[in-house]
Amino acid sequence: MSFAWCRKQLTKVNNDMIDSHLSFTGIEQESDLEKKAFMIGYLAQKSRLEVFEMIRQRGNGHWGGSASCAELLATLYFHMMRVRPGDPKWEDRDRLILSKGHAAPMLYNLLAHKGFFPIAELSSFR
Repeated sequence: MSFAWCRKQLTKVNNDMIDSHLSFTGIEQESDLEKKAFMIGYLAQKSRLEVFEMIRQRGNGHWGGSASCAELLATLYFHMMRVRPGDPKWEDRDRLILSKGHAAPMLYNLLAHKGFFPIAELSSFR
């Protein structure tokens, strides 16, 4: 699934949703599962590009580990898991143990998009 394909599909589903800087804050509330799947796919592809750039700027890192889990982590954090970025110590939150260390850049990227910390902080990765 390519970045352009996701953008084209999302445009078909809801033309006014896409702008030059797509916000992902409404994914959780989307009730149309087809539309939500496209939104998550788009987020995963966008995150792959962002993680690739993070790794390229630092001159080291393992892009494959992050790229291979983009849809999985995006689906967990934007569809399945019960988390509250504004209340990270919420007692009833779901917890994820990610033992695949090479996927940390993708996890951090998606946590930033979810609102756990500012996206600008990703530039200090490593």
